[in-house]
Amino acid sequence: MVNNNEIVIKVENTFTSPLTVMLDPPCTHYILEQNEYLFLKFIDIEKRGDVFPSPFEIKYTSENLISINIINMYTKLIVVFNDQEEVLWGY
Repeated sequence: MVNNNEIVIKVENTFTSPLTVMLDPPCTHYILEQNEYLFLKFIDIEKRGDVFPSPFEIKYTSENLISINIINMYTKLIVVFNDQEEVLWGY
């Protein structure tokens, strides 16, 4: 979902084995069991010059690991997991 300067991504584990979602930085991870999901909310993404850079890069690193590298640090990042909201950085 995109809303002007906000991006929300849903990551869901549809397999029976656990799925690890690694965020770097701040080098933290979440383990999703079957049918669990989390939301990543990138809020107030700043445009730099004429370029609107992607705030992240997603890699399916291995069978049970998704790595999300945060590229654009000029944003607020919120993770919603198990109905709990956590601000990883920003205001």
